[in-house]
Amino acid sequence: MARGNIRERAKGSYTVTIELPRDYITNKRNQKFFTVKGTKKDAERFLTEKLREIDTGILVDTRRMKFGEFLDYWVEEYCNNNLTLNTLDGYNLYINKHIKPALGHMEIAKITPLHLQTFYSNKLKNGKLDGAGGLSRTTVRTLHRIIHCALEKAVKWQIVVRNIANSVEPPKAEKFEAKFLDEKQTKLLIEKAKGADIYIPVIIGIHTGMRRGEVLRPYMGQCKPRKRAHKSSPSTICHIKADYSFYNLKQRVV
Repeated sequence: MARGNIRERAKGSYTVTIELPRDYITNKRNQKFFTVKGTKKDAERFLTEKLREIDTGILVDTRRMKFGEFLDYWVEEYCNNNLTLNTLDGYNLYINKHIKPALGHMEIAKITPLHLQTFYSNKLKNGKLDGAGGLSRTTVRTLHRIIHCALEKAVKWQIVVRNIANSVEPPKAEKFEAKFLDEKQTKLLIEKAKGADIYIPVIIGIHTGMRRGEVLRPYMGQCKPRKRAHKSSPSTICHIKADYSFYNLKQRVV
């Protein structure tokens, strides 16, 4: 049996069919289809390249890929290279503690908007890891954003044909109300911090209103840089798993 064939769909457009190994459970025929724009020679070169990928184990059938497997791949190949350390740490927490336990076992191509809507509703009702109630709407919106971003890459990488998260409405955002220390609480904080290593950072923060990373920038020389950080670039302090480090401010979520 031929391992692949080429069929002209229209002028300058060809369908390339690849014969993959039969399904090991049902023994059914397993094919993968690609569209190639250009000449027939371009389609032939594409077919040759894909057959070589099969022989070297690079080309796999992604239609049965589990959502959890895809999330692991997305984090490793995309998030690790594009997100700040704080954001990456948060993504890993949400993915491993919330998304994968509920949806990771499902085939990515079979997840529907109804699955996501039910997932969000369940998290709002009883989503806390200790079982003591539901997650906030803000947290559930974060889960939605992570799933949406992951599926956008799945569409771009031709693993699924559409992003089903576009058909789901996350809960409305909660109004943020900042909380501040009053005069009595501020005096107590200063008193408790006296003689401790955090005294000067606390005083700086109180009098300037700067954020933690901004306050701690003068102390960067005492922190071990992360693999992706460069001292020559604008950096800030981040807190990852009880450890302080700094990262490049130029690296932002895409």
